[in-house]
Amino acid sequence: MGPILGGRDELIVEGEAPWSDTSGRDVGHVVHRVLETADLTRALDRAASVSAIGRAALELGIELPAGAQERAGSLVRAFWVSQVAAAPGLGLARREVPFVMREEGVLVHGFLDLLLETPQGWWVVDYKTNRLDGRSLLEAGAHYELQMELYGLAGLRTGARQARVSLLFLESPRSLHEHTFVSSDVQEIQGRLRRRLESLRSGDFSGEAEDCTGCALGPVCRALWP
Repeated sequence: MGPILGGRDELIVEGEAPWSDTSGRDVGHVVHRVLETADLTRALDRAASVSAIGRAALELGIELPAGAQERAGSLVRAFWVSQVAAAPGLGLARREVPFVMREEGVLVHGFLDLLLETPQGWWVVDYKTNRLDGRSLLEAGAHYELQMELYGLAGLRTGARQARVSLLFLESPRSLHEHTFVSSDVQEIQGRLRRRLESLRSGDFSGEAEDCTGCALGPVCRALWP
């Protein structure tokens, strides 16, 4: 999902859409756990991915129906179809990297699924297990623009020359939805973050409609903010 306000002075950046059904959320958690712990330099075949899915589900206390297990395995194997799997230095990449920063008086924190440090700067990869349902990567990625900007800002705050942020939709792994941020983008990102926080703090979610496609709470928001 995109960033959410955990309190008046806290912004939590999470990756999966909050409106996924329970099975979809569970698949996301299991896939992320497998990609967090697997040797990314060696592709998992079908048997190995099924085994890894079973172990991850057991560790997380999740019971996946047969269909969800099949989808989870397919999404895991899709990683090695992506260009990320061929990235130089993948074996040295860090995973589930925590970050924290204070912006506009708010503590912003979250985890980066995959972080590669390159001569050019940071390369952050965020896994998405969402169903695309016919949407293009551009359409699916639109919901995550602020999340991508915050990841980019986190990289630039460390002194990186640039921060490349890529969304890897595992249902369509051959392409990435991505942006590269440089220091001249910081002021613009801060401005958008300031406006978003102001609306959230005031309890006005009416401006968030473009980010809420598919949310089960949509009818509630439309009733409160017609």
